[in-house]
Order: sequence, then C-alpha cells, then structure tokens
Amino acid sequence: MKTVRKPVTKPVEVSRTGRRQHFGLIAQEVQEALQGVDFGGHVIDDMSDPDSLQSLRYEQFVPILIKAVQELSARVKELESMSTQPPPATLDQQWR
Repeated sequence: MKTVRKPVTKPVEVSRTGRRQHFGLIAQEVQEALQGVDFGGHVIDDMSDPDSLQSLRYEQFVPILIKAVQELSARVKELESMSTQPPPATLDQQWR
C-alpha cells in the first residue's frame, strides 16, 4: 500500500474565536494510496466525472487507526520485553 504524503493545513475564519487551523488529507492522494482496497471513506460527488468534488469521511479512518495503534502497541511491548533480556552470549564469552 502506498502512503499519503502528509496532512495539509488550512486556516479557517471562525466567527467567535478568530482563526484556527484545520488539518486534513488530500482526497485524491488517499484514493491513490488505497487503490484496490475496499474503503468507504473516499467520496466522489459525480462518479462519471473524475474532476468532480472529492472528499473524505474521516470517521471511516477511526477503526483502521485503532487497529494500527493496537498492532504498534503489541510490537512496542514485544521490543521492550526483548530489551530487558540479556543478550545471548557469543562463543568468545562462553569459553572465557
């Protein structure tokens, strides 16, 4: 699977507080990165027109991100447990 280059930011005027940043992804980059994957988070307004408005349903990313965090957490625990074990002795050390 390809990766999306990076999130983008866009300043938005907000009536009560002034300005704030919105963070997001480019829908076309997400579509390209997920080619061949059944993902309901990419929306095209007019399927017959590839230049029509494209958007993302960010709530569709939540389960994917939860799973990724679970996998990474398991990997971190595995690596941490390896770091607490003494390294295996080399042949040199065994004969001293």
